[in-house]
Amino acid sequence: MSQYIKQQILFLSKQLGIDVFLDDKQQAILLIDGVHPISIRLVDGVWQFHAMICYASDVMDSNGIYKKILSVNISEQEYGGGGLCLDESANAILYILNPTCNDHAEDLYNKLNGFVNRVDAIREMVL
Repeated sequence: MSQYIKQQILFLSKQLGIDVFLDDKQQAILLIDGVHPISIRLVDGVWQFHAMICYASDVMDSNGIYKKILSVNISEQEYGGGGLCLDESANAILYILNPTCNDHAEDLYNKLNGFVNRVDAIREMVL
């Protein structure tokens, strides 16, 4: 990971007030509320975000109506590129967002800040 990207990640950490560390693949992991992780990486000039929203085993009913409602809600968001995924145990809701963003720190901050706000809104829906 280049020093320039590390500086951007440090900038994001300070601006958003969240913890940042690097995993074993040198990808940045941001922790919201010390619990909900967002990993970010720059691939071919595009920042990719991946966030786990919450565990959903207690809110999804047996026929999956809640999951369908949430999936529609996510797919209609203006950001685009979102999707509802489940882990192998089918009890984690994931929201994956791949916004296009240049590599200037302020623009990246604005994108991620909007993403974090959306994560918070989705998390409130499922809690």
